[in-house]
Amino acid sequence: MPLFGGAFLPTMKSFALLALISLSVIGCNPNIANLSAKSPIPPKATHPPFDPATSQRQIKFHKERVQNDPDGALGWNMLAESYLALASERDDDDAAI
Repeated sequence: MPLFGGAFLPTMKSFALLALISLSVIGCNPNIANLSAKSPIPPKATHPPFDPATSQRQIKFHKERVQNDPDGALGWNMLAESYLALASERDDDDAAI
């Protein structure tokens, strides 16, 4: 099939015409310009109050979980995450080791 001419050219012309018509219809749609103005403002996020005992409870829970399933990678991961959260709360690197 030749690149320019032959049966390929009318296909390109019809594609270009279809693209031009589609863009003109989309461009004339008044709702597209107002989509951002109509979107509702989401409510502010609420967080529970800080509880310093949360990390200790999580560590206890995940220690028991690891004791029941020592081959479970997810339990070890969550236990390590709990220790890191405790170290972050206390600003103490020794708790992370």
